[in-house]
Amino acid sequence: MIQYGDTMILFEDGKPKQFLTVTQGQTYQNKYGAYHHYTFLVKPGEEILSKNGTGPIYLMTPNPHLITETVPHKTQILFMADISMIILKLCLKPGQRVIESGTGSGSLSCSLAAAVGHKGRLFTYEFNKERANNGKELFAKLKINQATCFWRDVYANGFLKGEDTENQGEFPQESSIDAIFLDLPQPWLALDHSKKMIKKGGRICCFSPCIEQVQKTALELKQQGWKNLETLECLKRHFERRVKQEQSLFDDVQKKVCTDQNKRVTYSAGINQAYGHTGYLTFAQYI
Repeated sequence: MIQYGDTMILFEDGKPKQFLTVTQGQTYQNKYGAYHHYTFLVKPGEEILSKNGTGPIYLMTPNPHLITETVPHKTQILFMADISMIILKLCLKPGQRVIESGTGSGSLSCSLAAAVGHKGRLFTYEFNKERANNGKELFAKLKINQATCFWRDVYANGFLKGEDTENQGEFPQESSIDAIFLDLPQPWLALDHSKKMIKKGGRICCFSPCIEQVQKTALELKQQGWKNLETLECLKRHFERRVKQEQSLFDDVQKKVCTDQNKRVTYSAGINQAYGHTGYLTFAQYI
């Protein structure tokens, strides 16, 4: 059952719309009318009607996919095509320890935290103080206790605990990290620090929008002795169901519409418009 204080994903008109924290005495308002929060104390996914009895909405338990669809964009975020490939190629599993640099809006952070589970740890670093604070608030709101967000310039200060007093919580130790993800303008400048943290056999992924960044990163990875270098680009394309009417030449000449169900063929077709380029994913392994 949903309780006061829970943060849920609000579904409206069949689509995930936003985060909503159920609060005693509050009211949610939309084009269908008012919804008192006490009516939200139901099982996740149950239909909830407005005070007028119209406009059903639904509250769903947050999961990585829904979080990515609804998280407020403080920066350009990664979507499921890239996220799924990152988790697969980094070989993430419950109990592992992961470093992320470039928290941004927290979309990928939530997926990484879900992949390592409650027994794992995610250490995520953000250069911008406002975005770092937003990351901390997001993890607290969604009760992602295995993730810790730090405000830090990793180019200059790396990932180990330093003398700065801004950051509280557990820091990772040298050679204790299973996987590293870098979403930085110049990821090659953070590779020395990454090498100190990664375990033998651990993997790294660098996200870069431009091929020139990939070239510099790949060259530095190779010079530092990383192995199994690979760069990928993930493009997502949707398919839809269509029905085609098979008409004979006679039907075509007479301009008749085929009504015989046996001549109607169901098939799938890709939508012409595909999601464009987001960036390149460069993977390597420390051996």
